[in-house]
Amino acid sequence: MDEGLLEAIRTQSAVMIIGTGLSVGASEGAVCANWAGLIEVGIEQLLASGVKDEEWAETVRAMIARGETSFMVQAATQVGDTFKSLGDVAYAKWLHETIGNLPLINASTATAIAALPIPILTTNYDSLIEQSSDRGSTTWEQAGEMQQILANRSRSIGHLHGIWDHPSSIILTSEDYGRLLGSESAQAIQHAFGASKSSIYVGVGGGLSDPNFSRFLDWQRDKFPNPGLRDYRLCTDSELSELQAAHIADNIIPISYGQSHTDLAAFVGEIQAHLSDMARSDVGLLFDPVGEVRAEFAAALREDVILGQSLEVDRGLALDEVLLPPILLPVPNAQYVASKTSGQEVESIERLEMSADLQTNEIILLVGEEGSGLTFTARLMSLRASQMLPLLAPVYFNFTESRIELRPILNGLRRAVREVGWPLGKNDDLPPLAIAIDDFSPYVQKVSDRGVADIAKLRGSFVVVACKQGTEEDVKRKLAAAGISVRVRYVGKLERSDIEHLAKIAAPGQFAALANAVIDLLRSEHLPRTPFTVSQLLYILMSAGSIGSNASTTSVLDEYVALLLGRGDPHDDARIGLDHEQRMAILERLAEKFVELDKAGMAESTAVAAVEQIIETLGWPESAMDVLQNFLDRRVLTKRSGYVVFARSSYLHLFAAKQAKKSITFRDRLLARPLYYVSAITDYASLNRHDDVLLDRIEQLLGELKWSEERSEVFAEIEPSEPSFEEIEESAGEDGSQLSQGTQVEPPSASDSLDVFSDDDPPPFPVSNEEDEPRLWKQIQTVDLCSRILRDADQAGDVDRKKSILGTLMHQWGDIITELDADESFQELFAGIAEGLRAQFGDDTQVGQAERDFLDDLHKILPAAIAFGGITETLASRKLLKSMSRLVDSGEAAVEPETAVASIFFLIAVSESGWATQVKKILKNQTNTWIIRNFVFSLLLSAYFGSDASNADDVPILEALVEVLAHSHKYADEPEKARHSRLIRSNMQAFRATQRNKERSQAAIANRSD
Repeated sequence: MDEGLLEAIRTQSAVMIIGTGLSVGASEGAVCANWAGLIEVGIEQLLASGVKDEEWAETVRAMIARGETSFMVQAATQVGDTFKSLGDVAYAKWLHETIGNLPLINASTATAIAALPIPILTTNYDSLIEQSSDRGSTTWEQAGEMQQILANRSRSIGHLHGIWDHPSSIILTSEDYGRLLGSESAQAIQHAFGASKSSIYVGVGGGLSDPNFSRFLDWQRDKFPNPGLRDYRLCTDSELSELQAAHIADNIIPISYGQSHTDLAAFVGEIQAHLSDMARSDVGLLFDPVGEVRAEFAAALREDVILGQSLEVDRGLALDEVLLPPILLPVPNAQYVASKTSGQEVESIERLEMSADLQTNEIILLVGEEGSGLTFTARLMSLRASQMLPLLAPVYFNFTESRIELRPILNGLRRAVREVGWPLGKNDDLPPLAIAIDDFSPYVQKVSDRGVADIAKLRGSFVVVACKQGTEEDVKRKLAAAGISVRVRYVGKLERSDIEHLAKIAAPGQFAALANAVIDLLRSEHLPRTPFTVSQLLYILMSAGSIGSNASTTSVLDEYVALLLGRGDPHDDARIGLDHEQRMAILERLAEKFVELDKAGMAESTAVAAVEQIIETLGWPESAMDVLQNFLDRRVLTKRSGYVVFARSSYLHLFAAKQAKKSITFRDRLLARPLYYVSAITDYASLNRHDDVLLDRIEQLLGELKWSEERSEVFAEIEPSEPSFEEIEESAGEDGSQLSQGTQVEPPSASDSLDVFSDDDPPPFPVSNEEDEPRLWKQIQTVDLCSRILRDADQAGDVDRKKSILGTLMHQWGDIITELDADESFQELFAGIAEGLRAQFGDDTQVGQAERDFLDDLHKILPAAIAFGGITETLASRKLLKSMSRLVDSGEAAVEPETAVASIFFLIAVSESGWATQVKKILKNQTNTWIIRNFVFSLLLSAYFGSDASNADDVPILEALVEVLAHSHKYADEPEKARHSRLIRSNMQAFRATQRNKERSQAAIANRSD
């Protein structure tokens, strides 16, 4: 007996598919038991009745004689369509007199197969299996019943091609096959068992090549080229070698059951004997209570992995293929990050494999920060332990639901086990389990002490106890006092490589842009770096086709929160409860309450009262307590130090912005203190792109700013040098960077870029009055806010008004460079950076002129880099290109050096076709300043080396570079200038070509080594 076949059956992973061979044997060769015989009888009846003539009959018989499936379908179509043309009664009568009258003469094999405690499907039209047993019938038209069969909850025989006493279900003619192939539910059923079950084919003959099954097998081969499950085909000894050759390219393994077809009943009986020790359900099919619980537990987890659901459907990927496991660490995440960035190798601080902790006798104490994915990780560990130790059923229990009783956890587990359908009697002991105990707190004295005593009694079970970071030492002490051995694990945060890995699965061709978009969202909205959050963001970006800059962070956040609130949940029905839009409406008004109170949180009683007032105003019958708890369960709200708060400050800002769209009074309240409510106003601008009032407000704000009258030294002219006619590439660096005549010293970098920013949630409102903040902070915040508003106001105002505001912003971004250069706090910040870099370079005796030049250049570059980054993040939008073009064409963009540099930054950041030509226009009216000769030149050089000759901007970029270099030299006359410019062009083109050849050679070598 094949062990793989038995294992598939024992694990409820098998479905038997019966073909006409069984009907031929059971009826002892009745003519109508197979397809060819049925068609032949139909021909005879149509001839006898005078409906068709001999010429037609000969044509159809010739089709049958060909023996090929396509011709058999044509013959069946001729006969079937003729009977159908005579009317429904004639068609039904023919089916009854042929298929319906098949005799059950030898029932041994049919009886043995029907007795197997597994799902049975058939392509046969007859009911011989049902006649030999107590099984009923279901057809492909009854999708819900077919689901029950595949779920081991129904003993009915599933007729994939219909049954004779339901003529509409019969799949005989070409049109019938078209109906079946076009039925989404029927194909979904087939895909369900094709993806999750091992098919055991019996008596199928040539049936696997019919239009339906041939397409089904093609789908299987395409979706599962390396399948985790095997299919089987039962046959006689004499058929074995032929079928092995026929299925060499398939996932179907032929298995012989004996010398003749009569041996099949004994073979099936042998299978039955191997199943004698297995439990049966009420309907007589195999029943694995642990497996049932595990499947339900896994399904609940799957709902938390929205990306997984999408890819399972779209590309046939299993959940495990798209689930990014949580990060497990032996120490808190902050300590792990410090060990990586300190420059010291600490071998013990490495990520841990979850599988290594799943077979321990110790209790796993799982520790995580708020929003770290602690609950999901605990549940996943429970599921994985159950999968590794098949006798353990996974179960989840939240400690906060403990009752004040003698055995709070044991009794809570008993309730949880019964809720998932485990047949646990009142006095039965708990079975061995894979237990996740969530939200354990050591500070509820009586309950936690009794809970610890309960945990000590959970012998033979895998137990993970989850607690919030900061309480783990007290939990450990309690557990140790009870003699419980503990293994501590911390939930870590995802790194860039993790996000790129998941993005590569989701969108292989666009994974870099997709990962960057997700990371930008995590940073800007301070969202937790968990598999759950990243999966949801990937799903949103992919669903909208909005990878990269096509979607605003606010719109993605809006979609993200909508998913948390139940968008897309098939169980959401506004007629019997709240749907996600109604939940949003309540939260919008609740956000307004928070703003009115000027508080980040409310006492729970205050929050309940606020929700109750909102519900009463809306006239809805819901319970305020239930609604509030629903928001807590969905992690949109949370509790901190006894107060109800929005789980992330960005949620409060979003809902306040959505409420401002509905209430002018509330909008004006926000606009009255723009720097205090800056995040909410930014979200409002993104959601409401046509509000002219916003343009009025930013004109007012920009007009109130006061700037230094002195300019930074980076805007000062530098003395032009004599032109050099030596080969430029001799002094160029590997990437052409030496062409800027700057010093190249690489500063040290962190091992992972995500570790340099915190996803800790900031307070929703400033902790101090905005008027008390430093002048530079207010200037940067104002310019930042006004830039975001102008960028998003693409449906407000007119192009001239936007040109005026854009011109003001350009000048003020340039002014920020000067303000930063003169600011004491910035100087202190840079002094700290420089001190750290000097330590990296070594002692003073090792710091050479190159290092000193690097620090001097870095001091000048940082303010410019901050301004360039600010414009890129807050203002760069192709919707403002027309306004920028008017600034350039009118000459206004080149009047002041601050405006000129910021305008160039804007054009480079947008990089729309034609940008380099406009940059060249601006540069023509500029002098040889440090910022243009060095920083702007470096940006242009980077763009040129990242471009190629096919790019429409390639020549203009080169001309802009030549323009910068021309300003930096003094020439004897125009011919000398022209000659020098030609040499610059020629050498830059040659050097770039050389670099490209090197890159191609290196890529070819890498490909050969792979």
